[in-house]
Amino acid sequence: MRGCLNDTWQTQEWKEKAAEFIKGKNCEWCGSTENLVPHHPKRKGGYTHSEYVSLDGCFVLCTKCNFMEDLGFRICPNCKKHYYKPKRGKESLCWECFAKTPFGQKVKEYYEKHPGERKRNRRIKH
Repeated sequence: MRGCLNDTWQTQEWKEKAAEFIKGKNCEWCGSTENLVPHHPKRKGGYTHSEYVSLDGCFVLCTKCNFMEDLGFRICPNCKKHYYKPKRGKESLCWECFAKTPFGQKVKEYYEKHPGERKRNRRIKH
């Protein structure tokens, strides 16, 4: 049965497998060693209980990175501190790292000179 797996997280089997899976690992995005969880990649149709518990295809994230990934964000590959929302599946940089690039400096200068433009440009649908 696919669908809600809330009961799975409460089972002793799940707790033991999850603890063993994350043992000695770091968050694959930010490197944290605290509040780690096995992360299941999104999959069309979801997971059955046995598929979910097997942890096949999982990787380790901290709860913050796991939450951000669930919202569609990615961690900046440059600084590994800030998050960004990828555009059409393309890897990018967070604003802080982008603003340090030559092109990013030009964009930052433009928005500093035209502060209302940034808000107005967010409403434009591409």
